[in-house]
Amino acid sequence: MADGVTEVSVPLRDIDYANWYNNAGSLNYGAQLGACVVMFFCVFLLTKGRKRRSAIFILNLLSLVLGALRALLLALFFVSPWVNTYPYWTGDYSEITQSQYATSIAAVVIPLLMTITVLLSLVLQAHTVSKNMDDIYRHAMTGVGCAFLLVAVGFRFAQMVTNSMAILSHETYYSKKWITMGTLIGQTASIWYFSLIFTGKLLFTLYTRRLNGWKQWSGVRILAAMGGCTMVIPCE
Repeated sequence: MADGVTEVSVPLRDIDYANWYNNAGSLNYGAQLGACVVMFFCVFLLTKGRKRRSAIFILNLLSLVLGALRALLLALFFVSPWVNTYPYWTGDYSEITQSQYATSIAAVVIPLLMTITVLLSLVLQAHTVSKNMDDIYRHAMTGVGCAFLLVAVGFRFAQMVTNSMAILSHETYYSKKWITMGTLIGQTASIWYFSLIFTGKLLFTLYTRRLNGWKQWSGVRILAAMGGCTMVIPCE
């Protein structure tokens, strides 16, 4: 330790695992950063006309920007003084600068903002696709979606506060893992709910087209098939 007397014993297998975890984390968040940047330009360039002034378009772009920032800040953790050999294994963080604390806190705050923008966009999209439904069904669907939003945002807010306190006090976050679990469950359930709405709407459109005698392979059918693969299956 810093006193030059106290010894710290670390098994080699723990060092190997820590190195593997840091490398895997860097690859993971680097891939997320690249995906957000690519999707940002895809959405920006492929959306035309009046849709660029819509709230959904703005929220989608903002979500991708926040997603990129989140991935960047989390990736920077693995090349920061937090993972240097001495502080990592001794728990002595006296040489960590204020800017490193600020970066870690920002990496905890941004996911909350991202959750809000993503779920708001999904609520607006669900409201849009349900405009042709009866008022009672449309209001019920929107109300349930808002309830999912509040639960997911509430857990994410609790995680932001408790995680920030743990960072500042140098405490482990394992005792609060139930908050992280609740956050993941809340967000997954929310995305699954909205994915089922969108896919169900597409399938209902296909059913309506079939009743009208339109049996050709249409763009709507392609959307329904791909929507089922890209929205519902990942939620499982």
